[in-house]
Amino acid sequence: MAQPSNGFFGRDTLLGAFLLLLSILIMVLRFDDGLANLRQGSLAVVSRLEAPLSNVRVFRQALNTNRELQQQNILLQDELNRLRSAETQNTILRDLINFQDGSTLDLLPVQFQSKSIFSPNPTGSITAGSELDVELGDPVIHPQGIVGRVILTTRHRAQVMFYSHPNFRVSAKILDSRANGIIRWDLQNNQSMILDYVPLTIPVQVGQEVVTSGFSEQFPENIPIGIVESVERQPDQSSWVITVTPSVDLNRLAEGFVVLNSQDSVLQGEVNP
Repeated sequence: MAQPSNGFFGRDTLLGAFLLLLSILIMVLRFDDGLANLRQGSLAVVSRLEAPLSNVRVFRQALNTNRELQQQNILLQDELNRLRSAETQNTILRDLINFQDGSTLDLLPVQFQSKSIFSPNPTGSITAGSELDVELGDPVIHPQGIVGRVILTTRHRAQVMFYSHPNFRVSAKILDSRANGIIRWDLQNNQSMILDYVPLTIPVQVGQEVVTSGFSEQFPENIPIGIVESVERQPDQSSWVITVTPSVDLNRLAEGFVVLNSQDSVLQGEVNP
């Protein structure tokens, strides 16, 4: 039998391959809509599978962001507290400087290193002593009012008897009034002062200001002491019982002034710490 020639076989192969490619192309073009739907379905499935993973990623990012924001918030709060503290300290120092500049007294600025306010004999130590001419009996004041007086000195330090000390006394008067008396600490109430020896014939009202009278050489005149809190009349007494709220809060006291060259040599010998 005769065999087909190689040229004829080659043409059949090329034709068959061409027809096969054409068939595949027609199928692809014919089912393009189906492939598109398949792709859309695949995307939908993949999207549903990725949604939980995406939520996890978002949650972790939110946690990290929240942690960073908390740290930033702490830093900002700390910075705000420092700024507020600096502003408060600047205000205090400015008031002290203005008070010193506007006063005719010989004032020595001091700081309180320690305070024993709630002891039976309230005292405090200040950062100045005999080297800066601080002497026994010198008054210690604050722009808001009296603080106490010096009862002990060393070269660089001094001890101050606070106005709440049982032995503290100061001559006082009610401002714009003829009412004069002696201020002492109320040992029963332990929160206020008592103004003694104001006669019943002199009218006294709540809210009036009490200041130093200047009758002694120890405390200069018109240094604030406090405000009249209450006025009572006791039976068989010829003077008012006047309660005075102190102008200076010893709990918050940190700075003050020593009034130099203002001691009374007679009262100095009577100081008992």
